[in-house]
Amino acid sequence: ESTAAAEVQNKLEESTAAAELQNKSNDTAELSYKLEESTADAELQNKLEVSTAAAELLNKSNATAELPNKLEESTAAAELQIKSNATAELLNKLEESTAAAELQNKSNDTAELSYKLEESTA
Repeated sequence: ESTAAAEVQNKLEESTAAAELQNKSNDTAELSYKLEESTADAELQNKLEVSTAAAELLNKSNATAELPNKLEESTAAAELQIKSNATAELLNKLEESTAAAELQNKSNDTAELSYKLEESTA
């Protein structure tokens, strides 16, 4: 009986050791899986950061490409404004010149009438 009890005890210890080893193996497998998931998450995060940086760079590149067009538009608008101002100034001068000519004509007419009046009186 003592030998049988010792064998049972040995088998129980072996079984316990095997169960502990199986638990450790399962824990190791779980940790390995979690490590793989964590690594994949980190890689995705890196890819997201690279993709975001690339998108920002592309946006800046597009904005830079638009600058010459905006400069041309702005220059054309400024030139148009200068021409508009010059045209308005010319119109004012034309109006002033026309008014001066009309005034000169009236002055000449008045002088002529005055001369005729003097002749007529004499």
